[in-house]
Amino acid sequence: MAGLQSAVSETKSEMSGDRRRDSDLLRLYVDERSEAAFAELGRRYAGLVYSTCLRELGEQTLAEDAAQGVFLLLSRKAGSLRKLDSLAGWLYAASRYIASNLRKQERKRMIYSARAHDESMTAMEPNGMARNGKHNDAGHNPLWERVEPHFYDVLNRLKPVDREAILLRFVQEQSFNEVGASLGVPENTARMRVNRALEKVRAQLAKAGIALTIGALALMLDQRTAQAAPIRVLQSLTQIVAAGTLSGGSTLRPTIPRRAALRYFVKQAVKPLIGFAVGFLILCSFIGYRYTRPKPLDADAEARLFASFVGVWQGSLEYADDRTSQHSTYQTSVVFSLRGGGNALGYVSTYGAYPIADTTVMIRDPKTGSTTITNGGAERTHTLAAVGEILHERNGSFHFQGRDEGRNVDTRMQISLDNNRLILQEEYRRSGDDAYRFRNRYTLNRK
Repeated sequence: MAGLQSAVSETKSEMSGDRRRDSDLLRLYVDERSEAAFAELGRRYAGLVYSTCLRELGEQTLAEDAAQGVFLLLSRKAGSLRKLDSLAGWLYAASRYIASNLRKQERKRMIYSARAHDESMTAMEPNGMARNGKHNDAGHNPLWERVEPHFYDVLNRLKPVDREAILLRFVQEQSFNEVGASLGVPENTARMRVNRALEKVRAQLAKAGIALTIGALALMLDQRTAQAAPIRVLQSLTQIVAAGTLSGGSTLRPTIPRRAALRYFVKQAVKPLIGFAVGFLILCSFIGYRYTRPKPLDADAEARLFASFVGVWQGSLEYADDRTSQHSTYQTSVVFSLRGGGNALGYVSTYGAYPIADTTVMIRDPKTGSTTITNGGAERTHTLAAVGEILHERNGSFHFQGRDEGRNVDTRMQISLDNNRLILQEEYRRSGDDAYRFRNRYTLNRK
């Protein structure tokens, strides 16, 4: 491909005489079935479409077929595109998609043909189609040969508004005034958009090891002349308008470009439906989560819960070592007491004759409503410093759900209190794990 800049020289003079917006021409075509309006759009963008297809396919006949497929798609999608001030970005994306599909179809055809003639597998590459998508360049430029592959990758990754500015300025060869008219913005705004897009391209090229100033990049793009669209592509416009089909004479089956265009049409039509379906599922999930998720305790409910613990409890503690996962059971005595005016609950656990005492404190922050649980523990494996909330389960039990940033784990504490019987179980989940792991469980009776 000779590079960028479409606006074929043979048609540029014709285009300059009609500066109506693309949206105006589309409305004429849709409302009045104006062949002249569609032909004007074809002349305006034939170079862009053909050059893009030629770069993707690397072979002239295939590029002609793909370009016709793009304009066939445009004729069928015109009604939904009437609000676009400029078609450059849409046609560029459609050209790449249809050319890609056409390349796949042609490769399959060549493979079947090669098998039928028992040819070598190495002969399956389509007529001179290069794997890297390159083709003969009219002007040898070593720097452009380095820039070109990276440039098109960057162009494809740009945001639509930036890609549109590049295409109009350098592919359509429009002045800044014309770019502004195409986009419906003042000339100065168009200039800023183009310069901003060039800066993004320049920055990405620099990451690839190609250092250029914005001025040098713009000059290089200005000097690249696009392939003129063959007359067969322009002649096909009338037939597309009249019959909604493609011109003949192709070495490919006529259905191939139509299939590629149909795939793109279906893909574009299905996108909003997929977005709606995904949004609907997210909304349903949110509603379901909101109404099925346990309700967090307010300050009064949590204070009442803390008060119900107060007293002396005895029973057992089953504990799993974090390092070895070995389970041990201890006879234990736990004393619960209120602290800080009732918004904190402390409990001290002792284990029979062992000279060990664990002190745990649950404190509610009145400003945020969150609850902090801290535990010094007798060993480092017992430590806990989690911040979260206490939730009320539908079955009347409670659980604390929080995060221990120091240990980088999620933690939860399930609390079941039935008159004089208390079960308090702690579990944790490391980052990346799906399930919680057992840490300890108190099974206690009020003394």
